[in-house]
Amino acid sequence: MSQAPRSVDFERELQRRFDEAAAAGQHQVTIAARDILRYFGPSAKDRAPACCRVLQKAVTSKDKILSSPPSNESSAFQASYVIPRPMHSALSGWPFVIGRSYSRRDDIHRRYGGQQQGGISTPAETPAIFIFTGHGTAYMGYRDEFQPDGSFHYTAQGREGDMEMTRGNLAILDHVRNGKDLLLFSQRKKGALVRFEGLFVCAGAHTERQTDINGNDRNAIVFTLSPLASDEVDEIADPDQDILTTSLQELRQKAMQAAAAPSRGSDTGMRTVYARSRDVRNYVLQRANGVCESCHQPAPFLTISGQPYLEAHHIRRLSDGGPDDPGFVAGICPTCHRRAHHGADAWELNQAMQAAVEEKEKAASNQKYDYKTAEI
Repeated sequence: MSQAPRSVDFERELQRRFDEAAAAGQHQVTIAARDILRYFGPSAKDRAPACCRVLQKAVTSKDKILSSPPSNESSAFQASYVIPRPMHSALSGWPFVIGRSYSRRDDIHRRYGGQQQGGISTPAETPAIFIFTGHGTAYMGYRDEFQPDGSFHYTAQGREGDMEMTRGNLAILDHVRNGKDLLLFSQRKKGALVRFEGLFVCAGAHTERQTDINGNDRNAIVFTLSPLASDEVDEIADPDQDILTTSLQELRQKAMQAAAAPSRGSDTGMRTVYARSRDVRNYVLQRANGVCESCHQPAPFLTISGQPYLEAHHIRRLSDGGPDDPGFVAGICPTCHRRAHHGADAWELNQAMQAAVEEKEKAASNQKYDYKTAEI
């Protein structure tokens, strides 16, 4: 490598070593910054601080730091990492940056698996569906394009004849129910790098007339994909006032309906996604009943309307956003929210939070628990 390696290059090399250790059946692996720097050669001469930061960021409470320099100015950092890596370790969050380009083979499929050809890739062992658009879509008769509201219309798979809601197409429709993220990439020409467009959620699907690869008219399935926004700061942390007198079971029923897979015949956009998110948020904040579902302390203050201030946090993954499913969303205080995203113990915190939410949801599904009165 002639250019100096970036932090993402160090992350990829570290992940490669994790993968090798796992493939070899190892239960732990010792990795030193100097070894990774040596792998990149002379170009990494002045990149020791960045390399040290990458290795430190990957350390969880189950790992052990063997050597840490007084500052990040040397390559003395060394740690023993537990194998396999926890699902929500620092490196297992999606490393892709919106607007940056990547190698589909090396940066996506070699690391996460999935089909290397076609527009929809569904790796079995990775909680993601990779969607590719751009090159060849017009030739195939597809009309993929961003809409004025920011959503993206994505034509389903199917080269000839009417499209069917099967295989990769069905995987997109049911991705929230199956706990899969949707990652959208675009490509300008064959063999070129793919550009990361962001994380999306399927807001619905409709059928329209398009031509297939042979130029024949057919029924084509078109998905409406809406971008996921960050959940680190909930723009509307206060529950809607008109739901304060609604029973918790009614709110839960509405939230569960909102979390369900979109209709196969619906053509909805970002407004519908936001409405679903609001329904889930309203329920989760009422379920918390003014008490953080992480640290179990009362909300730190009251809002202008007099309601306890808590924020809705997506537990399912540490990357921003996350599917709106009340079984994977917690009502927590601002401090726990930041800790769940950026704390050294974020993985453990989210695991404990998930267990608490699952217990509440199990009780709620049996209608045995009233969180407003805290009575079974």
